[in-house]
Amino acid sequence: MGFPGSTQRYMTSYEIDDMLNVSNPNRIFIRGERQAILKEDMAASDKVRIQYASKYATSSNYWKNSIGKSRGILKLGVKERKQQQELPSRRGPRRIRCPRKGISTRCRKSEKRSRGWPASTITASIWKRLSCVRSKY
Repeated sequence: MGFPGSTQRYMTSYEIDDMLNVSNPNRIFIRGERQAILKEDMAASDKVRIQYASKYATSSNYWKNSIGKSRGILKLGVKERKQQQELPSRRGPRRIRCPRKGISTRCRKSEKRSRGWPASTITASIWKRLSCVRSKY
């Protein structure tokens, strides 16, 4: 199950859509570029290869994680199922009882946030994390 503070089980369809169309493609591209740079530097000398081995493996694992997560979500139709689950809450809590308190406001907030959230902000946060690509020991 993992640490309960980091679960993605309760993401809305809008958050899943954002992850599939913005976050993961950017992560996949940026990590792929990072791996190419690291691989090039690692091929230059054995010393650098040994020093970068752990960084390269970590980057590779997260790269594969993003690819696999996107494939799995598409294959299982998670976004469509979430949209079906959200339909009752979109109609209003008075007509149909929500399965969980507060879900209708969460869906509306996620929808507004995903429509107004610039992709450049997400990309900038990823670049910020990966800014130490060519840091030498």
